[in-house]
Amino acid sequence: MSVRCIAIRIIAAAVLVLSLVGAASAAIRLEKFAEYKSDFYGCKAEIITPRVKGLSLKEEEDAINEELSLYSLEAIKDYGEKALGALKDADASADLSVEVSCSIKADNDKCIAFDICRSDTFGSGSETHRIYTFSKKTGRAITLKDLFNEKVDYIKLISEYLVREMRRRNVKEGKAVYLLADDGVSDGFSAIRHDQNFYIGSNGTIVICFDKYEAATGAMGTPEIEIPRGVIDDRLKEDVE
Repeated sequence: MSVRCIAIRIIAAAVLVLSLVGAASAAIRLEKFAEYKSDFYGCKAEIITPRVKGLSLKEEEDAINEELSLYSLEAIKDYGEKALGALKDADASADLSVEVSCSIKADNDKCIAFDICRSDTFGSGSETHRIYTFSKKTGRAITLKDLFNEKVDYIKLISEYLVREMRRRNVKEGKAVYLLADDGVSDGFSAIRHDQNFYIGSNGTIVICFDKYEAATGAMGTPEIEIPRGVIDDRLKEDVE
């Protein structure tokens, strides 16, 4: 198979995925908008493009869905470029896999959260997540900042607890499974991002989510750490407690 033929197959498949599926409903939900599949010469891809439906503001819904589309298209582009590079030799067999999947991370009386996961394997493996959390009360996306009173430095509050908890877990394990900047680890964890992945558990606690290698060794996968209510309760906005 020539490189040119491979390129044509990838481009054609990318065009064919643009078909809408799913029916309308009042509840916030995730639907499959498109799906891209490829399987040849050791190169595999299965990339879902989801759509969020049922938000209270159409402008917000459209913006999130555009972001989701671009995320999947980027994965398709990355896969195509890597596949073409790996298969320049027509007799070669690459070990390449790209997958974008989606699932419900949390669904309780307070919120629903969707997890968009991208997994790449090409020599080594990587896994990244985008978690979108929505309030069932307002029908809108919520960020960590939205949960706290305006004067609260929520990044510092959560980060300080996480560092303490990570250090406690390292002691319990007898080794450094969490990698901390304070311990002299290059690129070790020091603070959460303003757009850190999170969801709200059924008991109302905030659960902070990390990608593989973001705050821990690869053996830890994609760890999650729950923030106890006692750490945050008096700093939360009254309408989200």
